[in-house]
Amino acid sequence: PYSTSLTTPISNFEANQNYKDIIDKTVYVKFQTELGTILVWTTTPWTLFSNQALCVNPNIIYVKVECDGQEYILAKSRISVVFKELLKKYKVYIIQEITGKELENCQYEPLFDYNPQQNYRILCDDFVTESSGTGIVHLSPAFGADDFDACIKHGIIQKDGTNMFMPIDDNGNYTISNQKYFGKLVFDCNDDIIKELKTNARLFKQSQHKHSYPFCWRSDTKLIYRAVTSWFVKTTDIKDKLLEANKTINWTP
Repeated sequence: PYSTSLTTPISNFEANQNYKDIIDKTVYVKFQTELGTILVWTTTPWTLFSNQALCVNPNIIYVKVECDGQEYILAKSRISVVFKELLKKYKVYIIQEITGKELENCQYEPLFDYNPQQNYRILCDDFVTESSGTGIVHLSPAFGADDFDACIKHGIIQKDGTNMFMPIDDNGNYTISNQKYFGKLVFDCNDDIIKELKTNARLFKQSQHKHSYPFCWRSDTKLIYRAVTSWFVKTTDIKDKLLEANKTINWTP
């Protein structure tokens, strides 16, 4: 957890102190792959600039469907939710069933070109579920623990951060070359990002999502999750020395 207002990571304990129910704009976006158009849902459109992979569950059944003359790929169990509005006017036809494992290593085109990464592919990992979205997630290792671990596991980035794309500064402002976004706080750019997705025909639909979100307990601003180079001290190895040294200190009060 990272506070952009304090420009510092904070502990999980601190992050858990100030959760609030908020309504965020979420998007279903279209990634073009060699197998067809894959639908991906995200509650954080601002992280799409730093997308470095997509991820599916190897044991989930995915389908290629046809609706209103267009074909899409998503988890079979999510059809009724994702196409809820379209089902009022059109029928959805299942063209093909695909296992998550069959989607592994499929190449796709990134939504944006800010990241110098050359190859983008679909990974498989068990943390992906069918409980929400499309059963397919976009991975931004700079801004998510599961994303970070999966991208290390599959060689997209290295544990020291090599090849990880970090498009923001310590204040949470974009550092990418586009003047529309450069120097702006990520949360202030969601509307413009959604408009750009729509203009580029990459937006399938958008929606409102009410969820519990962590705020910085000191500044009362929204936290983000950010990969930060840090030192960790294994205090259990020096506990006895710490306790002995503590006896020599005159604590007031």
